[in-house]
Amino acid sequence: MDVTWEKSDLRNWLNNDFINSAFSSEEQSRIVETQNTNPDNNGTKGGSDTRDKVFLLSIDEANKYFGSPEARQVEPSKAAGAKAYANDANKSRWWLRSPGSSSVYAAYVPSNGSVNTGGSDVNKSDYVVRPALWINLQ
Repeated sequence: MDVTWEKSDLRNWLNNDFINSAFSSEEQSRIVETQNTNPDNNGTKGGSDTRDKVFLLSIDEANKYFGSPEARQVEPSKAAGAKAYANDANKSRWWLRSPGSSSVYAAYVPSNGSVNTGGSDVNKSDYVVRPALWINLQ
């Protein structure tokens, strides 16, 4: 089955269960709905653009907002616990919303902070989720 960000279970979870459990009603009212583009990658269809309150970064956004591999490195949260892979330096790999080289792969950031555009099987459960969102401060 082809997977795109638009139809992913992770997108559904982030914008329903996660947002409702992680943020109060007042906090949720400050989260800006964002128009996300989902371009093709490595010959794999990215799917339709989406409107999300909580999302994963794309390949381009991961490179733009984190200017170096070191800045892209992340330690797993306590909530991720033993479920998440971590290397000897306690750095995890995290998902991006961009497709990988196959319709069942998504791009990701490995524990060394590079960006893997070829991706990995979306059914892997030891990658962490690094939610992104925009907040209205007024």
